[in-house]
Amino acid sequence: MRPYGKGRYEIDISHGRNDRYRFIFPEDPNKTATLAEAKEAEAEFRRGMGFDATIGKKTKLRHFAAEYLADCAVHDAERTYKKKKKLLYGYILPYFGEMNPKIIAASRVNRYAQKRLTEIKSPSAVQGGKEAINQEIMALSKFLKFIGHPPKENFKRFTLIERTKEIPTKEELLAVIDAMEPFWKAFYYTMYYTGCRSDEIKRLKRKDIHLPRRYIFIFGKGSKERLVPINDKLLEILNEFVVNIISEESLIFPSPKTGKKLVSINKAIMRAKEKAGIKWKLTPHLFRHAFGTHMVQAGANMRMLQLIMGHEDIRTTTQYTHIAFGELYLHEVNKL
Repeated sequence: MRPYGKGRYEIDISHGRNDRYRFIFPEDPNKTATLAEAKEAEAEFRRGMGFDATIGKKTKLRHFAAEYLADCAVHDAERTYKKKKKLLYGYILPYFGEMNPKIIAASRVNRYAQKRLTEIKSPSAVQGGKEAINQEIMALSKFLKFIGHPPKENFKRFTLIERTKEIPTKEELLAVIDAMEPFWKAFYYTMYYTGCRSDEIKRLKRKDIHLPRRYIFIFGKGSKERLVPINDKLLEILNEFVVNIISEESLIFPSPKTGKKLVSINKAIMRAKEKAGIKWKLTPHLFRHAFGTHMVQAGANMRMLQLIMGHEDIRTTTQYTHIAFGELYLHEVNKL
């Protein structure tokens, strides 16, 4: 430890041959501290790094990685599991792995984010880089919550420039669906009219569809459960589609080839686009974005929309206001 200006100290800790940690205490340049407070901060950091043998055998974040990923493998979609594993071993553990979860505070995460940002060399890649770093920070936060050490304060993420998604109109989207074969028509109508994720629709069983009470039980992302209402148009479609499904455990939309859970659902869109003579880009997830956007345009309550779409954070839901109002603003200025 050495003085770093008046009332501030540079703390320099080496751990093994390759690990070295330097930071300024206090981090806020407008604050000062005594030497005793700086020494206590250094001692706390050392305890967090696993130097304190009294904490127990699992002193470092990396000790919990296998248990966390095993849980993710059970409760998350395969694609989500693979992404979390990549973020964990590619970015989070190389930086935080030797730290005790107790000391991973917002200030330490801020230093990580800034360090990662310096690794981006091309100015044109900064926006994408910030998005990636935000995902890493969100993954770290979920990891800490799982092991019983949720952050005491929210980790700060980069503010991103809004990207306006090209959302087709309701008429354009229904034209594509109507060009599909009956099976796929029912599948994508269900996706659009519920706003569900494709994996949630793939997993639907007969017991999840409650036609008399007009709701669908969804076992969603992160093992979260929710009820999604069935509107008049979807009720008519599902009444015809599920009438011959007897077993409560049967999938609503099994693979036409294997009878098991669907894997690829993109080809149906490609065939329908060609048949309808449509050139613009359309992906399965865009049906969910279209649902959110069209609901906002129709004046839907944001809190209700959040519940229907299964968003953990309402900020995710409010992104649709930017997309929807963009077209409304254009309509208004065109009145001039």
